[in-house]
Amino acid sequence: MTEELRMAQLTENVQRDGLATFEIASAVSAMREAGKSRGDIASALGWGESEVSRFAAVIGMPELLQQLAEKDVPVRALTDL
Repeated sequence: MTEELRMAQLTENVQRDGLATFEIASAVSAMREAGKSRGDIASALGWGESEVSRFAAVIGMPELLQQLAEKDVPVRALTDL
């Protein structure tokens, strides 16, 4: 699978309804690890860069907050904690 195809699939997955906060955070993290900038990700998803940063931060949060993200607690609530 090419990197371009992988990014397209991640973008499509994030834009689907029904994904938990942690699933979105994982996809955003994968995009960042693939070398995409916050701006690139934001443009692909139709978000602001601050929203990309919020989701990217979830992966580095303490385990308890990651568990809440898996239960689909909103990312803004997690970053406020």
